Amino acid sequence: MLRAWMQDSVPPHTEYPERPGRWVAESQWPSPNVTPEHYYLAEQKLVKAPEEEQAIMVTGM
Repeated sequence: MLRAWMQDSVPPHTEYPERPGRWVAESQWPSPNVTPEHYYLAEQKLVKAPEEEQAIMVTGM
């Protein structure tokens, strides 16, 4: 049901003639190997639990 190309880590470069990696797959989706997790917005980061209630400004670029 899900197939993806996992690229191996390589040093930064402007062009690659070939990117090493491998194919990985899950036979069903959602996969039984995936556990949902919830994250919250905090100042310049995501957190697992809200630290304290605060206003966060989100702006476009």
